Amino acid sequence: LFPYTTLFRSCSSDLGGIPLTARYTLCSVAACTVAAAVTNPIELVQSRWQTSAGRGGGIRVIVKDLWKQGGPMAFGRGLGIRVLYAVRVQPLLDA
Repeated sequence: LFPYTTLFRSCSSDLGGIPLTARYTLCSVAACTVAAAVTNPIELVQSRWQTSAGRGGGIRVIVKDLWKQGGPMAFGRGLGIRVLYAVRVQPLLDA
């Protein structure tokens, strides 16, 4: 909750003459980036689970395998593409 409040206040206040549209665009990009980074591990496990069709065990097995393959960095796979997609699509959803 604290990062959201800080981001909201910084977007609402005057940042040295930065135009309102630019401020909201920057804040939207930051919010999309944070949301994608937080939900990416969940989406990664979900997609692995769906593609395994139940053959590879449960969620616990998938998480263990990911951890063995790359440690905590394994949960960040595809994050760059996901952030780019979220930032590109978000203005369309706000329209």
